[in-house]
Amino acid sequence: MQKVGCFIIACLIISGCASSRKSGHVDDHVVGDTAGLSIPESVAEQNLTGKSFFIQKAEIEYINGEQKQKFLATIKFEYPGRYLISLKSRTGLEGARIFVSKDSILINDRINKTVYFGNALYLRKKFGMDQGFLALVFGDFIDNEISYTNKDQCINGKYSLMTNAHGVKLKYLIDCKKRKITSVNIDNSYGNERIGFEYEEFKRIGSIIVPKVTRMDYKDKNLKVKIKILKMVYPWNGSVKFFPGKGYELIELL
Repeated sequence: MQKVGCFIIACLIISGCASSRKSGHVDDHVVGDTAGLSIPESVAEQNLTGKSFFIQKAEIEYINGEQKQKFLATIKFEYPGRYLISLKSRTGLEGARIFVSKDSILINDRINKTVYFGNALYLRKKFGMDQGFLALVFGDFIDNEISYTNKDQCINGKYSLMTNAHGVKLKYLIDCKKRKITSVNIDNSYGNERIGFEYEEFKRIGSIIVPKVTRMDYKDKNLKVKIKILKMVYPWNGSVKFFPGKGYELIELL
């Protein structure tokens, strides 16, 4: 379970998004209606987590030092903040199912017939981040206090922004034409860079633009993850439900 557990937790904090049957390549010179909005506001308007969605197929590459593993995944998101993540082998065998909400986290380890359970504080204690940071997986903008702006001035087509969200420092780099984040770095309280996100291959889905590929790099753990989303439904009208396995052992996440 150790390898599976490490991968599950990595997936909770990291990488990527998205294409759909109705998506198309993005013209660099075309953005949505952003009249009257600042750059951060117009970026937030394109947050994928502003509505429910269902990622039907994603490819995940997980590199930890010399070890490399590849998985398939599905991700359901029910607005405003319930996630259900299914991790599968390349042959399609489900190994684990993860439920995350604002209040709780549940992990159904189907291989070892175990259900791990914990509250929202587990992510905060384990990683210094909480459920709200899962939006970064999809290239979304999260913010609750802007500590620095450059007055919406774009330099060479890019806009940089530093914010504090949930007690953590984030450094955004934004494409001024797409109004989308191209990279995010998360710093600890000492100003050391801990996690880096990079977003690639942007696609249009309906009225918003999303990245198809996210690359994530844990600077202090020699851990990298790449997620490529192959198929998704947005917006999605379903609901997220978690059913623990019958007769599974229960273990609390501490």
